[in-house]
Amino acid sequence: MSETSSYLAEAREAFNLACPSKEPVSLFSQRQWDDALCANVLQELINSSTSAKDRARLLAVSTRESSYWLQALPSKHIGTLLDHLTLTITVGLRLGARIQQPHLCHCGETVDVYGHHSLACAKSAGRFSRHASLNGVIRRSLVTAKVPAVLEPNGLARSDGKRPDGMTLVPWKQGRSLVWDATCVDTLALSHIQVTSVAAGTAATKAERAKRRKYENIENNFIFVPFGVETMGSWGEDARSFFKDLRSA
Repeated sequence: MSETSSYLAEAREAFNLACPSKEPVSLFSQRQWDDALCANVLQELINSSTSAKDRARLLAVSTRESSYWLQALPSKHIGTLLDHLTLTITVGLRLGARIQQPHLCHCGETVDVYGHHSLACAKSAGRFSRHASLNGVIRRSLVTAKVPAVLEPNGLARSDGKRPDGMTLVPWKQGRSLVWDATCVDTLALSHIQVTSVAAGTAATKAERAKRRKYENIENNFIFVPFGVETMGSWGEDARSFFKDLRSA
């Protein structure tokens, strides 16, 4: 018994050295011990980042929503089964690993070993597939919640003539249908790195605000929701709020 007690005292001392003032409320909860240590390691990684890109990446991938894909049922029938290459690239981007050979992109820019250029390249076909996949997930989620919806509704446009990404066919709130417009911005783009290296999700939130300005002409008749996400997994404020409402629907 005394031997066990000495081991316990030694373990608690080691933990307190690593995480001062963070001892779990319940000493019998393995998760509480692990969470404090993991948070400490993450903060050390962020503090020791040698570039704004590394800091922005770490901040983004540490958000709760950036790991939702790990909890999805891997089923090809509902589009949540990742092939081997996609899974490899997804994990590699989040870890900041070298995922490809350097080469010259057909847009004229040099692509490095980390593969970040393709996330923002204007000529990348992946930008369109990301947008389509994002809208498909939103529509399927609404339908699952018994709220029928359509993509790119006719007869509804913003001030520049472009249509929103989707609309519900029945009222969502306050007797009005929901209209949404999704966007996926690059966390590591030069135009965003100054804010994303300070706080996660700031580029997505900025994009959501821009969407609201573009659709201000329809907000009197519909519930408009901009759904902003970033390439490194973090979401905008409106996206998180909508997800919370949808989860409780």
